[in-house]
Amino acid sequence: RRGGDFGGGGKNALVERAYALFGRFSQLTRALRERFAKNERVWEGRQWEHLQATEPGAPRPSSPVLFSTCESLLADVMDYYPEPVILGQEPGDDRLAAELNEVVRYILKRRNYRKTYREKVRSALIKGTSVQEVFWDRTLYGGLGDVNVREWDVKHFFFDPRCEDIQQGRACFKTLRLPRAWFKLNYPRQEPQMRPDAYARLMPGEDETAGEEEILLIEYWYRTPGAFGGGNVHMAKVAGGVLLEDSREACPDGLYAHGLYPFVVEPVYRLSGRPFGMG
Repeated sequence: RRGGDFGGGGKNALVERAYALFGRFSQLTRALRERFAKNERVWEGRQWEHLQATEPGAPRPSSPVLFSTCESLLADVMDYYPEPVILGQEPGDDRLAAELNEVVRYILKRRNYRKTYREKVRSALIKGTSVQEVFWDRTLYGGLGDVNVREWDVKHFFFDPRCEDIQQGRACFKTLRLPRAWFKLNYPRQEPQMRPDAYARLMPGEDETAGEEEILLIEYWYRTPGAFGGGNVHMAKVAGGVLLEDSREACPDGLYAHGLYPFVVEPVYRLSGRPFGMG
């Protein structure tokens, strides 16, 4: 099957839907992402970039108090690093539960999940929200693949701001800014069609790569109706207005049987009716 053979429109329709929804989510969450960036700068001791001096030439002291506080809290949390516990529903399930428990422990250990968990906690303390992606990584073990978990910067994760749970949202997006040379190497057939990207500079004040054109790679996660009343989750990669990959070609019934977006969004102090929180 090819991307243009599916119901609900072909490749162009999919790209148009992706960018239209991404633009809407980006617009509605702009102030939130600016707050995330500001929190990072304050944590780094660069708060004067956002605060105006009361008098010209007034001193602008920098203190590592907030940095030290966050790192101290992080150390306390890591002292209570959680361990997976799987329990059987019935007495006869105890042996299977114990085996599954060991399997999950082993997977997390070989993925060095403790490091991922530390990154996730630090992000949550600074920005109030953390994002983890739980996915099947086909690049591991020479192409055999395995379960993987990684932390993703919440500044570069876009969700439906109208839903408290991202699983109820219309879609979600994961983004990464990359130089055009990367696309020439990884997508040589599509790269000549890619046009300059208006979304390449989403965050004001982001460092720019001198003399190198960059394009935003967008993973568009969305659902279609399932055969048994549930939903099938799909993923399309778009960049520069061009469709790079469409998971429906290999998995027309969805990437994952659970039908969920493979992301876990956790706020520290939840804000009512919203998936993000305060740190």
